[in-house]
Amino acid sequence: MKDIAKLGGILFLIAAICAGLVGFVNEITKEPIERQKIEAKQEAMINVLPSADSFEEAEANDEIEEVQIGSKDGEKVGYALTVISKGYADPIEIMVGITNEGVIEGIEILASNETPGLGDNASEPSFTDQFKEKSTTLKVSTSGASSDDEISAITGATVTSVAITDGVNKAIEYVESQGGGAQ
Repeated sequence: MKDIAKLGGILFLIAAICAGLVGFVNEITKEPIERQKIEAKQEAMINVLPSADSFEEAEANDEIEEVQIGSKDGEKVGYALTVISKGYADPIEIMVGITNEGVIEGIEILASNETPGLGDNASEPSFTDQFKEKSTTLKVSTSGASSDDEISAITGATVTSVAITDGVNKAIEYVESQGGGAQ
């Protein structure tokens, strides 16, 4: 009986030390991880709205997670909008850059847990570049885009393609509601 209590005490001591170490490492890495997320978001804003050289946060709505107004030389040039859309596996976080005229300058997938080899291909330029220069509500085509308002679905990942396109459409609607775009 004494051996069991002794072994239990040793095991408890080891577990307490390990838990303390994990907490210590978490505390040390929390700030650098947060800083890295902010830097990644800043880089994404520049990538999706390259016509802007500065950004200022604006009020979002129920459909849009975050809105940044992009400016160049003090003049508003467009929006960098973060949208979350329900993908096949999990929500997909998308950043969309749209000019005041409602033209998409770019999109970037910020976070996604879609199926490896299928839905995770959504972040590839072969998919994301289809959105550039579009200025109208978009729809997904599984047989290849044949008109300006169509996006070619990723083979085997139609749900992911539709989710991203829906997110982009929410961003377009937001810009139109703010008086921009081709209403």
